Amino acid sequence: MREDRAAQTSNPGIGGCLHVDAGEGGGRAIALVHDSTHVDDAARVRLGLHLRAIRCGAEPWRRPRRTQRTVGRKAGLDERYVGRVENGLHDGGIRALVAIARALDVTSAVLADAYIGIQPGNDGPATERFRQEAEGGAAALGIALRRLRVEQGLTIAEAAVRGRVAASYIGLVERGAVASPGLGVLLRITACSTTNDDQLRTEFRLALRTYAGEAKPPFDSYVQVGRRKRT
Repeated sequence: MREDRAAQTSNPGIGGCLHVDAGEGGGRAIALVHDSTHVDDAARVRLGLHLRAIRCGAEPWRRPRRTQRTVGRKAGLDERYVGRVENGLHDGGIRALVAIARALDVTSAVLADAYIGIQPGNDGPATERFRQEAEGGAAALGIALRRLRVEQGLTIAEAAVRGRVAASYIGLVERGAVASPGLGVLLRITACSTTNDDQLRTEFRLALRTYAGEAKPPFDSYVQVGRRKRT
């Protein structure tokens, strides 16, 4: 079973489950986030392979080779947990994944790109080193997600229908009451408030970077949007 999963990853789109390709027209990846029942499994495998490649010093990241034990200690996690993530058996919550990214000295954009199937290039955000810019955390993430939803003119109920996520859960995440949402759920919440693949990629990256403290939450945008429309 594990070999079958690994074989799937030879295609960056994982058999077409989810592959962001702006050239194919907006909305393709977003529709697949909502419709495919295999996205989460494929994305976990893809994420694990990316993290293992980084830990082993592969291109284009060019990081020193580390053991799972070293990464686990630096991230405050058990090495067996790191192994399960790398084997695609568990993607955990975003708090643990961000901790692994920090331990590997890569930006959390790596997590977003790996999860939605974007192949790494030799430059760009996914190859940058981690740099703390703000406090981050669940509250900052909630502000970013609420800003995105309101800018699209959606109520929580409308977003819940589009993203197939419980409205009550979206509300909790936006209020910062969920300390560590799952990566798959975060992707669906982000996708319900985006209109094309490029925007999904940008906003999913921004959500993770905001949680990690690599980007400041959009307080000004949030206040201005909130004044225009009540939610």
